[in-house]
Amino acid sequence: RIFSKLGPLDFSTEIARLARDFTGREWLRSEVDAWLAQQDSRVFIVTGDPGTGKSAALANIAHRHPAAAAFHFCLSSLTDSLDPGRFVRSMAAQLATQLPDYRRALDGADLDGLGAADPSVALRRLVIDPLKGVHPEGPVFVAVDALDEACAYGARNIGRLLADRLDDLPEWLRLVVTSRKVPQILDWFSRFRPREIDADSPENRADVSTYLLRKFQDPRLAAILERSGTNPEATAEQVSLKGKGNFLYVTQAVEGIASGRLDPSKPDSFPVGLVGIYRSFFERVFPTAESYKTFRPILEVITAAAEPLSAAQIAAILGRDEFELRGLLQTLVVFLPERGGCYRAYHKSITDWLAGSEREDRTWSIDERAGHRAV
Repeated sequence: RIFSKLGPLDFSTEIARLARDFTGREWLRSEVDAWLAQQDSRVFIVTGDPGTGKSAALANIAHRHPAAAAFHFCLSSLTDSLDPGRFVRSMAAQLATQLPDYRRALDGADLDGLGAADPSVALRRLVIDPLKGVHPEGPVFVAVDALDEACAYGARNIGRLLADRLDDLPEWLRLVVTSRKVPQILDWFSRFRPREIDADSPENRADVSTYLLRKFQDPRLAAILERSGTNPEATAEQVSLKGKGNFLYVTQAVEGIASGRLDPSKPDSFPVGLVGIYRSFFERVFPTAESYKTFRPILEVITAAAEPLSAAQIAAILGRDEFELRGLLQTLVVFLPERGGCYRAYHKSITDWLAGSEREDRTWSIDERAGHRAV
């Protein structure tokens, strides 16, 4: 009854994707353990630049930590994940699976009426009040990823809701959240010390090195390195240096070596940094301005859409042939993977780069307004 009335959001796709090839971050898990043992902090905030692996780290902790009672991913490409009302209902349904006393308290609640209530009211009646009689053996936490993306919903977003009502929650219920270094988010939770994933830190560099050496043991990649006459350890060092410890860069570089786009015997030709990866790829796929002009409207529609779109939907919006459009999408499958028959950006930093917020060069820029008009 609780699940059917509250309709928790399913993030299994995100968990599976982020858990794939997950490496390291034991130091972060240890810090979360130490934080849970403290009595004076309600929120553990993980910050970092785009591509530093915040979401993957949170997904691993939320999926495996015994104190994790609920988790939520704020995804700009899934509008219902940004809705604070949906967040409250989803969190309540998940907490009910972990806390028997809380589940019993919800059994008598008017879930139909509360489900449609204002998010702040719903949080009070669905979560805060029923939890008053619940006393678990130790602290538990709710994990929320990418609070910065939740800001796209408007002023009354998930981050603001949690900041405003945090002190109303029982002391044993805590938050583990991630966000880019957005001043607004950091201001809301300014009484808590953020933990930054610094790409240049020794622990992050060690995680990157471990990941690369493990990937280069894969038979397919090992064969490529062997044919090119390169040493796995030396190649791993070069990739790490070029990417400046950025995990997203590293994963894309590995994909580039596997697909033949990057030659491991020529590390000097590797693009520098995450933007370098994007620019190098687009320059290769779209050698002329005319070839990119054909593709730009597709990127504008995918970026502007509130939900991931299928090839048929994109074709209908643009008035183009679906078969031809599928072929065009295949050229950018690394950055626009097809999942569940629909397309969306692999990482928000890609759409940021396309929109121009990450660099001054406008060669590959898109017009978000044109995308919104088309959708």
